[in-house]
Amino acid sequence: MWQKSLWVAAGLLYSACALAFDWHQPAMNSRLWKISKAGEPESYLLGTYHLGRPDSTLPEPIERIVQNSEVVLTEVRLADGSSPEAAEDLRAAQERMLDKESGQTLSDKIGSGRVQALAERLQERSATRVTVRRLNQMEPWAAVMVSLAVRPAELSSEQGVDRQLSRAAAKYHIANEGLEQYRDLPERFIPLPKNQIIELLDFKQYHRDQGEALTRRMFALYEAHDYPQLMALSADSSAYSQGMSQQGIDFWQHWLEQDLLVQRNQRWLPKLLAVLPKKRALVAVGMAHLVDDSGLIMQLRQHGYRVEAVSE
Repeated sequence: MWQKSLWVAAGLLYSACALAFDWHQPAMNSRLWKISKAGEPESYLLGTYHLGRPDSTLPEPIERIVQNSEVVLTEVRLADGSSPEAAEDLRAAQERMLDKESGQTLSDKIGSGRVQALAERLQERSATRVTVRRLNQMEPWAAVMVSLAVRPAELSSEQGVDRQLSRAAAKYHIANEGLEQYRDLPERFIPLPKNQIIELLDFKQYHRDQGEALTRRMFALYEAHDYPQLMALSADSSAYSQGMSQQGIDFWQHWLEQDLLVQRNQRWLPKLLAVLPKKRALVAVGMAHLVDDSGLIMQLRQHGYRVEAVSE
């Protein structure tokens, strides 16, 4: 489904290039962290990976936390058919991805060969197949979002931790809210220059095996709870930038760091600071949003919260 492509793209971005972050601060010895402050309800912060295998399930301790929460906060309120507002938000984001004014197709802008190559990759996976029908109507920056949603066949966003948490929240009648909206996501992509878009699309096409191997490796480390090694791999640009120009690496490093992590963390923080004093919350965001001084762990600590690693 197109909506799955839009959602999962946001979660996979941090593995596309190295970031100038300290991936080991704070020490990532857990994906689960307890948030506490005197006089306020206890909450939890969970670092997620947005993909899962068909047999992936929520561990019992995480499911219990959902049951005992008053609200589950994921990066976006996932459109699952139960919320008309979430469905409308998703529709608005999808419409922003289309060029309805210039009269040019995506092929006109970036070349028919690139569009055809991307269409063939999307066609290989049932989850992204529907996207092909509107691909040539998209803006170049939207093609980047779509391309980032292509992943190994055995991994699905439908079984990612975020989706599982949303289903568990519905099961236990717990409110599920988003830290941002789907329609916010394109803002990070719209300013991308066309020459960098073309280089990234070519890189992902020519080095697709390298990209899929990295995705599998990162998922395996996440599933094995080997978070220090996952962070070490994330920090090692040699693992996933072979074949990209240094100019391209520098550009994507800066964009990913400032636009995809720092700015989104800054956007989310006011909502967290408004919710945490009032409700028992489970906050679930991609693992990359936890690290560095700009990550949510350190940001919450700077606002007087105790954020401690919890063993599952």
